[in-house]
Amino acid sequence: MAVGLFSLQSRLTSQSEAMALQNVRSLRGNSRCVDCEAQNPDWASLNLGALICIECSGIHRNLGTHLSRVRSLDLDEWPLDTPVSLSLSVSSPLCSLS
Repeated sequence: MAVGLFSLQSRLTSQSEAMALQNVRSLRGNSRCVDCEAQNPDWASLNLGALICIECSGIHRNLGTHLSRVRSLDLDEWPLDTPVSLSLSVSSPLCSLS
């Protein structure tokens, strides 16, 4: 019985995470990388609250975690203390310096 409950809880968590990611992707401006404007970015800078493409994610990783903490929207585990919808609630145009 506990295994079934755990499975249900993880499925609900998985569904809510997928919905949160979809909400983040649908925010105005999040359809393009904040740095190079490539379409459909799949990476995020957690502390900057911006979506970035895979090429720019490598640049951000090289900057160091004190400047940009990078995570894949699809592949990486997200820190429990950083909900997806909260950490990326600011859309890309508002984060862009240009």
